[in-house]
Amino acid sequence: MTITGGTIVSSGTTSPEEGFDCDQNTFKITGGTLLGIGGGTSTPSSSVSTQRTLLYGGSGSSGTLLSIQSSDGTQIMSYTIPRNYSQMTVLFSSAKLLSGTSYTLYSGGSVSSGTAFYGLVTGGTYTAGSKISTFTPSSMVTTVGSVSSGGAGGGGGRW
Repeated sequence: MTITGGTIVSSGTTSPEEGFDCDQNTFKITGGTLLGIGGGTSTPSSSVSTQRTLLYGGSGSSGTLLSIQSSDGTQIMSYTIPRNYSQMTVLFSSAKLLSGTSYTLYSGGSVSSGTAFYGLVTGGTYTAGSKISTFTPSSMVTTVGSVSSGGAGGGGGRW
């Protein structure tokens, strides 16, 4: 599977369903904005992808906002979790995730303005909820929390 641009929001149910599933084949991301949520996910192939990806694993409640903010306070994305997950895996990829930049992942809070697309909001102003983690992407795929990998892309593997 190769994704080169556009905006994709993919919502799977609980395990074994996944936001993105390419059955152990190469999963290449070179552009676009991707948000996938489910019980697991295929892991992007770091050897061929040119755009950074965050994989987050944890639990989630329906209607809760999940948000990524850069260290300068810029909203990278906010997403409203569509259902309850005892174990969810979120894949987010965007050209806005830069190497060497610090980001904070939040749960809850609120967002105003921005561009909304099937629960994904980019831009706008975010009012912080509870901090989950701070991360700095140093490789093509960065993992936060406990991620359930349903099928790693060739050369990607589970991180």
